[in-house]
Amino acid sequence: MKFSINSRVLEQLGKQLITSDELAFTELIKNSYDAGANCVKIHFLTDSNILDKNRLLNPTNEEIYSHISQVAHHKKIILIEDDGSGMDSNELKEGFFTIGTDIKKRQKSSKSNGKANERRLPLGEKGIGRLAAQRLSNILFIETTSKNSNVTFLVKVYWSDFLTNYKNLEQIDIEVWEFPKKKDSYTRLWFVDLNVDFDNFLIDNNPKFKQLSFNELFEKGHNEIIKKEDTIFLKEGLQSAISFLLSPFEEHKDNFEIKLLMDNHDVKSDFHNEAIKLAENEYSFKLQENDNKFTLMLSMKIQPWYIERIHRRLVGESLFKDFRREHAFYAKLLRKYKRKFDESLNVVLSEDSFKTKIDEKIPNFTELLRDIAPIEGKVFTFKRLKKLSDMALESAKENNIINKDFKVEKFDNFLDYHNGIKLYRGKYRIATLGDKDSDWLQLQQARTKGQQFFRFELGNVIGYVKVNDPAQQYLKEISSRLDLFQNDHSVAFKELLKIIFHGFFYQFSQSAYYIVREIIKNEQLLPNVTTDDLKENIDDTNKVIVESKESLKVFSEAFIQMKNNIDLSTPEKINNVQNAFGLILNTIDNFNKNIDKTIETVTKSGELLKQIEREKKIIEIDTYNNYKLMANGLITEVVTHELHSILLNTNSTDSYKEHFKLIGDYLLESDQFDIYKDHFKPLNSNFVGLTSRMLELKDFYQFLEKTFLYKGTIEDFISENVHEFLENLALRMSKRLSKSKIAVDFSSIDMKWAVPKGALVHIFYNLIDNSLYWIEKRRKLAIYDKTYETNTGDYIKISKKDANTIIFSDSGTGVIPLYQHILFNALVTGKDKNGRGMGLYIVRQFLRSFGADIELLQEKNKYGNRYMFAIYLESKNRIEDENINDEGEADENND
Repeated sequence: MKFSINSRVLEQLGKQLITSDELAFTELIKNSYDAGANCVKIHFLTDSNILDKNRLLNPTNEEIYSHISQVAHHKKIILIEDDGSGMDSNELKEGFFTIGTDIKKRQKSSKSNGKANERRLPLGEKGIGRLAAQRLSNILFIETTSKNSNVTFLVKVYWSDFLTNYKNLEQIDIEVWEFPKKKDSYTRLWFVDLNVDFDNFLIDNNPKFKQLSFNELFEKGHNEIIKKEDTIFLKEGLQSAISFLLSPFEEHKDNFEIKLLMDNHDVKSDFHNEAIKLAENEYSFKLQENDNKFTLMLSMKIQPWYIERIHRRLVGESLFKDFRREHAFYAKLLRKYKRKFDESLNVVLSEDSFKTKIDEKIPNFTELLRDIAPIEGKVFTFKRLKKLSDMALESAKENNIINKDFKVEKFDNFLDYHNGIKLYRGKYRIATLGDKDSDWLQLQQARTKGQQFFRFELGNVIGYVKVNDPAQQYLKEISSRLDLFQNDHSVAFKELLKIIFHGFFYQFSQSAYYIVREIIKNEQLLPNVTTDDLKENIDDTNKVIVESKESLKVFSEAFIQMKNNIDLSTPEKINNVQNAFGLILNTIDNFNKNIDKTIETVTKSGELLKQIEREKKIIEIDTYNNYKLMANGLITEVVTHELHSILLNTNSTDSYKEHFKLIGDYLLESDQFDIYKDHFKPLNSNFVGLTSRMLELKDFYQFLEKTFLYKGTIEDFISENVHEFLENLALRMSKRLSKSKIAVDFSSIDMKWAVPKGALVHIFYNLIDNSLYWIEKRRKLAIYDKTYETNTGDYIKISKKDANTIIFSDSGTGVIPLYQHILFNALVTGKDKNGRGMGLYIVRQFLRSFGADIELLQEKNKYGNRYMFAIYLESKNRIEDENINDEGEADENND
C-alpha cells in the first residue's frame, strides 16, 4: 500500500488555507523577495491589451504577450513581476511544482551556517505559498528564466483541471512552452480569468475626471488638473498587508521595492511615517542580554496633546473653551514636570527581578527567550475622534513636532489602514498577526478587566514586536499564517508580552493619567465651584424675581388706570392714560434689564451646573473606590466576628499539656515508638505553635478592638500620647519585628496629638507592614545584587520634625520610581501581585478627613528611591517640594 495525493489537495492547501486575497498577494511578494529581487511590480489592468510595456520591469517576448492576450479576451488581468533569480527547468519542477518542497528550508540552513554568499534568508519555508495564486484567478501563466537557463519558459496552469479532475497530481499534465531569452533572470506571473474585483483593492477618488470636457479642463486651469496617479489609492486590507510586509519602523539595508500600478498609473501605497508622530503616547520595551543576564527596559513617552486631552476630560467639553490654554502651554508643562514623568514612566528590570512573574508557569522561560533575544517593540496610541485628532495635529505643528504643511485628510482612514501590533522576525513580518481582526495580544479581551480607560484600544494602536529568529528555528507560523505554531518558545514569548502589555504598560497608563491630573490640579487649571457661588447665584435670581413681581404690579395698575379712562372723554382721563403710559415705558426699561439679568443668571447657573456635573463624576470615582473599601470592610467584619469567636474559646496551652502527656506516655508504654515519633510529636508541636500564635493574635485583637468605630462620629477626637502608642504597638508587633530582626526607633517622638479614635493604629500599622515588605524585598535582592547589601542592621525610624509633623522611614528598597507619584491612588500597590492597592489610599483619605495629610518626600536612599514619609497633623504644614524643574531648582514661573 502507498499514499497517493488527489489533485483536490491543491484547493485545500491554496484557496482554503490562504484565508484572504491580501494574504495571497503577500505570499507571492515574499516569493519574489526570496528570489533575491530588488523590485516587484503589481499591475492591475482593466483590459489585457492596454499594458504599457515601457512600464514593465523586464522586456517581454511579443509572442508570449500575444498568447496571453488571446486567452484574456480583453478582460481584467493582474500581473506580478520581479527582477529576481527566476527559475530554470529543474527549479520549476523541484521548486514551483513540488508541493511542500523544503528547498527554502535548505537555503536557510546553508545561509545561517555560512555556506552561501547571499545576504537574504528566505521568508517562506513550507513550500505552499505559491498556491495562493488560486485565490486570484482561475488561470495562471508563469513566465520565467534564470542565468542557468538558455530559454524563457511559459507555463499555463488551469486550476480547474486540478479541482474537477479526480486524478492524482502526477497524472495531470501542465502545458509548457519555451521562447528565446531577453533578460538574464526574472519571473512574471499573469493572472487571467480573475476571481477578484479591483474594487476590493483600489480606490479611485477622481472617477469623474475622465468625463470632463476639454473646455471644462481648460476653465479649471493647469494648476487644478489632478494627475490620475494622485487619485488612486490602495484600500485598507492590501495597504496594510504591503506596508507592513517589511517593517516601516526602521531603515532597510536590503534593496527591495514594491510598486503598484493601475492601468499603467502609479498607485499610492506608502506608509505615512510622518503621521505616526501624531500618536499621543509611545510605549516601548527591549529585552536584551548582557553578561549572560537579561535586562528588561520599559518606557512610556507622552506628547503635549495628551496633557491637553486629559485637561479637556477633567474640565468637560463645554467648559474647556474657557479653561483651555495654547498648545505651547501644554508642551511647557511637559518640560516643567519632565523629571516626574521620567521617574514614573521608565523602568529597568534585572532578570531575577522580573522572571519570578513567569517562573511559576514556565520554569525554563529565560532559556527559551534567550533563543529569540533580543526582543523589542513599540506601540503608538492615537485618538480617532476628529476633535481630538485635529487637536493633536494642531499641537504637533505648533510645537514643531511635524512639518507645518503636513496634512491628514481622514485620520480615521490612516488608523483603519495601519492599526494593529505586527510581529517581525528582524525586519520581516511573521504571519498576519496584528492585522485588523487579529487580536493576538488579547488587547480587546483585556479591556473587559480592570479600568478600560488605561487599556489599549485595538483599533487605535499601531506598533510592532520584533524577535531575533532569522532562520525560523523557534517561532514558526502555522500554514494559514493566522497565528504562531504553539511550542515552548511561543508560549514563553506570549507570556512575556502579556506581562509587558497588560502589566507594565497598563501601570504606565495609570501613572501618566494620575500625574497629569495632579499637575492640572496644582496648576489651578480646573474650575473652582464653591457653595458661595451657588448661594450668590440663588440670591441674584431671587432679587430678579422680586423686581419682576414689582414690575408686573406696576403693569397691572397702569392697565387698570387705562381701562378706567379708556374713553378719553375729559382732559383728566387723557392725562391719566398718559401717566399710565409713562409708568409702562419706565417699567419696560426695568423689565428688560431684569430679563437680561435673568438670562445672565440662567447662563451662569448652566455653567455652574456643568461644573457640578464634573465634580460629580470625580465624586463618583471616589465613591466607587469607597464602595470597594466597604465591600472589603464587610468581609473584614465577618472574619472579625468569626475570629473573635475562636479567640474567646482559645485557652492557654497549659490546659492541653496534660492531655498530650497522657497520650504520649501511653504510646511509649505500648512500644508504639514509630507512631510517637512520626505522628504524635509533629501533631503536638504544631498544636502548641498554633495555639501560641492564636493567643498572640487574641492579645493583639483586644488592642485593636479599642480602636473600632461604633456609633461615634468623625469628630470624636481623643488625645493620644504618640510615644506611648508606638511603644504599645511595637510590643504588639514584637514577634514579627523580632523574627525579621528589625529595630524600631521612635525615641524622638514626644508629642500628643488630638486625633479620631483609632487613627494612629490605621496609619502606623499600615506603614510598618509596608516597611516589613520593602525590607524583606531588599534582602532578597541582596542575594544576587551586592549593591543591596548593608553592613548595618535593618530598621524602621519614626522621628519628630516638629510638633505637628512625623517623619517615617526604613532601610528597605524604598518606593521605586514607577509608583512614587501615584502611590496614594486607589488600586495602586508597590507590592507586585501581593498588594490590593488600598492601604495607603485609605490612610491618606482617613488623614484628610480630619484635616491631616501624608506625603512621600523627595529624599532618596542609596538605591535611588524615595523612602521617607511625612505625616502632618495639619495639611497646611505640607512640605512644598513638587514644583521643581529638571535641575532640582524651584520653578518660579508657574503660569
